[in-house]
Amino acid sequence: MTDLTGTAGHDDQVGTSSSGSGSGRPKRRTFTAEYKLAILEEYDEADAQSRGALLRRERLLTSHISEWRKARKGGALKALEPKTRKPARSQAEIENDKLRKEKVATELDRAGVRA
Repeated sequence: MTDLTGTAGHDDQVGTSSSGSGSGRPKRRTFTAEYKLAILEEYDEADAQSRGALLRRERLLTSHISEWRKARKGGALKALEPKTRKPARSQAEIENDKLRKEKVATELDRAGVRA
């Protein structure tokens, strides 16, 4: 079971908007992808009673779970996985650039041109 205590997965504010627009409409909660994945994982591991308790504790609806599962299945929540990318330049390229600069500086010194 995942402990979500202290997790800032959503803004936890369901009240009137403080924007001063005067509409008096409640502000929708927003949930981070990390939060959604953690809830889905905990929900999938829980039995029926624990699932209900989880939904009540987090003030969620089963429709949230259904939508988040569809998003996860469709790959929408895949963006959370750590991305591995190669460095912008390899060590050899960095070393080559350094040597080129040194070579240019040496040639300028030999020619009598000081930068």
